[in-house]
Amino acid sequence: MTELEKKLMKQIEHLTIQNEKQAKQIEQLINQLTNMNRRLFGTSSEKNSQGQLSFFEEDNHSPFSEAEQPADKAVEIETISYQRKKYQGQRADITRDLPIVVEEHTLPSDSQVCSCCVSPLKHLGKRAARTELEFIPAHLVKHVHYEHAYECLTCKKTGQNHILRQKAPEPALAKSLAGPSLLAWNLYQKLEASIPYHRQEKEWARYGLKVSRRTLANWTIRSS
Repeated sequence: MTELEKKLMKQIEHLTIQNEKQAKQIEQLINQLTNMNRRLFGTSSEKNSQGQLSFFEEDNHSPFSEAEQPADKAVEIETISYQRKKYQGQRADITRDLPIVVEEHTLPSDSQVCSCCVSPLKHLGKRAARTELEFIPAHLVKHVHYEHAYECLTCKKTGQNHILRQKAPEPALAKSLAGPSLLAWNLYQKLEASIPYHRQEKEWARYGLKVSRRTLANWTIRSS
């Protein structure tokens, strides 16, 4: 074996030893990184696998050991309970802006007699039994306007035609089905509630009005 071959063999052995050392170091670093990730993101109840090296010293001064909590430690939750008291006149306060409809419950006229002596009963007064709220869903009503004409028969006999016609109120939009309340609701839905026209189209269809979104947009432009 020549001197050159001997040198090459020594270099190969040296490089082989270095590769083995580097492989062991890489394995140790991978184990250390895995252990660190478990300490940072895993539960403290997890155990290290056998053969793995610890990246940190196992002492009480480690900054991560203080933040860890045992997995089986019970979490204490402070429960604060309270009762909300109703103040006097709360119902009247929350419904003060609503219109009032009075429901009178009286005895029928044939029952306003005494059951003992059949004498007429005298009205003593009334008391408030309860207050309840009624929700009236929106609905559409079609108003058909007719203009009535009137003729003077006396003038007609003399050959003069005297005819009076009562004019209907001017529409909100000329040649349009939309009345003032419909236009107001259309503007509210688009400008205030920001409801798109395709959703308005479906809502009007549920009310019985098959109107296109193009017509709704036209109403908004013309009435705003």
